[in-house]
Amino acid sequence: MLGAIAGDIVGSAYEFNNLRRKDFRPLFHAKARITDDTICTVAVADILLNGRDPATTLQAWCQRHEDLGRWGRQFFFWIAEEDPKPYGSWGNGGAMRVSPAGMMARSEEEALQLADRVTLITHNHPEAIASARAVALAVLWSRRREPVEMIVEELEARFSYNLQRTPDDICPGYKHSERAIESVPEAIVCGLQATSFEDALRNAVSIGGDSDTICAIAGAIAEARFGIPQEIRDKALSFLTDDMRAIVDQFYARWDNEAGLVWSCGGRQRQLLDFECPMEWMQLEPTSEVSIRHCGRCDQDVHLCAEPEQFVAAAKQWHCVALPLSLEVPAALSPGGLGMPPPWSYELESRAKQWWQAVGDSGEQLPRLRRQLSFTQDWSSRQSYLHRERSGSSDG
Repeated sequence: MLGAIAGDIVGSAYEFNNLRRKDFRPLFHAKARITDDTICTVAVADILLNGRDPATTLQAWCQRHEDLGRWGRQFFFWIAEEDPKPYGSWGNGGAMRVSPAGMMARSEEEALQLADRVTLITHNHPEAIASARAVALAVLWSRRREPVEMIVEELEARFSYNLQRTPDDICPGYKHSERAIESVPEAIVCGLQATSFEDALRNAVSIGGDSDTICAIAGAIAEARFGIPQEIRDKALSFLTDDMRAIVDQFYARWDNEAGLVWSCGGRQRQLLDFECPMEWMQLEPTSEVSIRHCGRCDQDVHLCAEPEQFVAAAKQWHCVALPLSLEVPAALSPGGLGMPPPWSYELESRAKQWWQAVGDSGEQLPRLRRQLSFTQDWSSRQSYLHRERSGSSDG
């Protein structure tokens, strides 16, 4: 969600004055500001978080911040309607505000349902519906660390988009268009072809066109893939009004809660993960670092976390992690919990530390876990140690 907001702000300076290059400085232009893309994205988050009526809630947010938006003509009239109805728009407005649906969804089916719920109130043209669904799925799959090649293949098959291009391929001759079919595929390319969050925004600016919306969509996908650097996160938040900031804070706090960031009785944890990976630690490829292994399925390094500071650091860097699954069995070398932490937040850091404190208070597991991790750099010795622990022959 904040990725879309940051994208909107960065792209706002170039919407009507396309730059068409990546090496611009600073990232946030002096004329950058929030637009209707941010207002509508926050409204969608409010709708989905708090179970509000989609049409009246979107209207209320837009009316309250009418002076901040760059409203399309039809949408501007819709905002003032006493009985608002969809108006058959084929524009990209549904796609640019839909990222909270992709961030909150727990399945493809739910992502599509949530996307439709917040799109059909205005943009009920098939092209607009498809574009919002495509962005929601791209965000969901990116969150799950699905390979880019798979995401491209699935989106092309479902929506007939051409996603084989690069931003450099798109740029020459690309013209400003707010039509979904002529702008959303390009924005998806910018997000999926990026090498970092910032690179996605620079890709989006470089192709020209409807820069704030293309940046917002690319930023939403890039947040799901990479997370947001703290400096960019803080700068984007500084543009928000108090009521917008309250929804953003609620959104990320809710995400932490729904990720199951709690521990349960009986010696087993509920995963501190946004996405749980089906792989096991012993299936991963060893690296030169004993506490890091490589997952070939999604081409990511997995960091074994023995204490809260390591988990928090991994969440900040958007790393995959491995966690101990049981408190009774010292299984640090073959933990059952592999996956991706939720996006870092103060709430995540606080609750992670609380969880680990509860684990530490329950016995001597953490000191023993730390001893295991520093036991030796020799993997064959580690395997022998693990075998002894499982067979009960070690004296600890």
